[in-house]
Amino acid sequence: MEHYFGRDDGGAFQTKDLGILTAVPGKPGRFMLEITYDIQPEVTRGTLKGCSGQFNSYGLVDLRDNDNLVGLVRQALFHKSSDVRASPYPRRS
Repeated sequence: MEHYFGRDDGGAFQTKDLGILTAVPGKPGRFMLEITYDIQPEVTRGTLKGCSGQFNSYGLVDLRDNDNLVGLVRQALFHKSSDVRASPYPRRS
């Protein structure tokens, strides 16, 4: 997966992502979703130019009904680079 993040001050970055679905025991069709977002420093721009690092999101998804997919994903504040701050949109140090 890939995601694009932007701010109203012109800062932007792109991520390359890995999503992992894990079945919830005893709950058919329900899964935990974990996504790891890796910021691609070479495509950062504006006020986010030079940002690097990772952040994660976690959630629960219900895939029992193809016509009514339900899920909740929350962004976590676990970061693996000093350039990424505890915010949905990292800032350059």
